Amino acid sequence: MVNEKIADSMYTLIKVNNRRQAQAFMRFAEPLGREVENLFSEERNPLLQEGGEAVRFMLEDENGTVVGRVVAFVRATEPPTGYVDFLESVDNQDVKEKLLSVCRQWLEVRGVKI
Repeated sequence: MVNEKIADSMYTLIKVNNRRQAQAFMRFAEPLGREVENLFSEERNPLLQEGGEAVRFMLEDENGTVVGRVVAFVRATEPPTGYVDFLESVDNQDVKEKLLSVCRQWLEVRGVKI
């Protein structure tokens, strides 16, 4: 199971699951448009309508400032297929690695072979 909130000495990893977090996710770096927000709506995204899943993660620094975001998707196929998108972060390799690592874990839990 992937932890929804993981804290270490420098960063807190957050699984977006409420409106405030979703707004912070959409505003980080280059603001994402309404069409991207629609990807997370079951009514508007065929992938989700067909049993797929999408998850948004963001990373905050010790001051509560968002320093990165990423999305992982899994398709309801046999075997399941998945991908990562919308990876954006400050210029810090550790931030990128933490975001990609949590996506890998999330996808593997859902049966995606990495």
